[in-house]
Amino acid sequence: MDTALLLFLLNIGVSIALLDQGLGPSFTDMIQQLNSSISNELTKLKQEHALAQQEILALKQELETMSTTDRTKEEQRTFLRERFLRLMAALNGQEAEVSMFEKTKVTCVLGPVDIDLQHIQVHELVTPMGIIPDAVLRSSDVISLTVPDLKPGHS
Repeated sequence: MDTALLLFLLNIGVSIALLDQGLGPSFTDMIQQLNSSISNELTKLKQEHALAQQEILALKQELETMSTTDRTKEEQRTFLRERFLRLMAALNGQEAEVSMFEKTKVTCVLGPVDIDLQHIQVHELVTPMGIIPDAVLRSSDVISLTVPDLKPGHS
């Protein structure tokens, strides 16, 4: 409970006790004091409500004035990110030719890519030195990645 309200109720209790003993203010005085206190509290609440309404309106206006360009850019980013993630999922399990630095070309079966796209897990990596059953390629070493026979729905 609010401290001011608690003190107010305590004051009323004391006033009633004094009134019962004939020592306190008259009943009419108590009602006037009560009305005055309620009126003051109501005024405070109305002011707080008005401030809250102003803040809500300001936030609504800010949201409405957000440029459609910003929303469109966000929608475009979302669309492109989703397409990219679908591509990465579709490449999982596909045979690929990888061109790397130092004029190295290898073939492999693609696996998953880590979250920051720094490493690509591959299987059956065919290199000039032999076949490696499982390996991880650093994205920074890859120049290009070609999937000659893209198989739909393969993952």
